[in-house]
Amino acid sequence: MKSRLLAAMLALASLGGAQAAQAEEAELTAIVADVLARNPSLRAGALRRRAFQDEAAAAGAWPDPTVSVMLDRVPMGEEMPMIRYELSQMVPWPGKLDLTRRAVEQQENSAAAELAVRQRRPARRPGRSQGTLWCPAPAAPPGRICATC
Repeated sequence: MKSRLLAAMLALASLGGAQAAQAEEAELTAIVADVLARNPSLRAGALRRRAFQDEAAAAGAWPDPTVSVMLDRVPMGEEMPMIRYELSQMVPWPGKLDLTRRAVEQQENSAAAELAVRQRRPARRPGRSQGTLWCPAPAAPPGRICATC
């Protein structure tokens, strides 16, 4: 009887320890997610990637057509005025637009890969252990994240 009671108490104690470890890990995950969301270099990398996506869409389009109107010999006397209208469209060499678009898409892929590496690599204080997260701002109160991160 005592052994069963002891086994049940040990099971409850280990269950409580596992729940505490899960809660601590969830809290740490939330803190890291908050720091990553506030990181300005990650935000800049995401904006750079978005800019390449938009540029890739524009790189595959034909140039805009041009319309012009020219006036010559505006009535000053006996000569007849001359008005000329012109509509022009530059036709790119076959395959050039696709190559340009693919080049910009490769830059976007590069920016995405760089952003993914930055998200997985926390900032580290030089000269300290490799596991220490570092914030360049003054120390925040215990249990809180500083406003600049």
